[in-house]
Amino acid sequence: MEKTFTKDYRVTHKDTDFNGFLTLASLGNFILDTAGLHAIEINTSIDILNRQNLTWVVTGIHFDINRMPAINTDIKITTRIVDISRLACKRDFLVEQDGEKIADISTEWLIINRTSRRPVFLTEVLPHIPELITEGEQAAKYKHLRFTIDNPDCTQGHTVRYSDIDINRHLYSMRYIEWAMDLPDLETHEQQRLKSADVNYMSEVLYNQDVTMLMQRSGDSTLIEMQNSDNKPMFRAEFVWNNK
Repeated sequence: MEKTFTKDYRVTHKDTDFNGFLTLASLGNFILDTAGLHAIEINTSIDILNRQNLTWVVTGIHFDINRMPAINTDIKITTRIVDISRLACKRDFLVEQDGEKIADISTEWLIINRTSRRPVFLTEVLPHIPELITEGEQAAKYKHLRFTIDNPDCTQGHTVRYSDIDINRHLYSMRYIEWAMDLPDLETHEQQRLKSADVNYMSEVLYNQDVTMLMQRSGDSTLIEMQNSDNKPMFRAEFVWNNK
């Protein structure tokens, strides 16, 4: 049972934006795939949990990005579990290209009951998980974002449809990021590149639910908040940019 897992990926046209570089959501897709494959190897997979009416959910992600890979190039992603608490599991990712580190990513996960939607204690479900923790330097943990956007620079409404939901029957975690990245104008994407991103998944968003994305610029940062129809925050993100 390998504590560390590595997989190679090819960046294709479907993974990139108009600049020809990997998008943040596509990078997120790659790390989720890597995590899922590793979970199978270490007997912590979603299939094992589903048999107990349980499932994994991601609660936060931090991206530190040196550069994004270009279309038609290859990257290598390595993942490992670096820490656990009673409820949360911290999993890190190292993204490399041609032997160079291009991104560090930290994620936090909970196991929830699929009926009650409440978290359960990790070691009660997966008693071997403490044995899977690896030593060494950890990626920076995601920030708990506590801002509120009262005077947004722009907003965008969405209704959650079939193509937006995942196997857990809620809004797919990378769809939040795709919707958030739609809010900055095209000039931002043309002239700047992402240096880091923090995302907080605060509440589940379900099929046919109406939400509003709000954006506010703050220096070199873009702040994003998703609210439901009662103005309750469901998701927050902060994107930090560098000039190209």
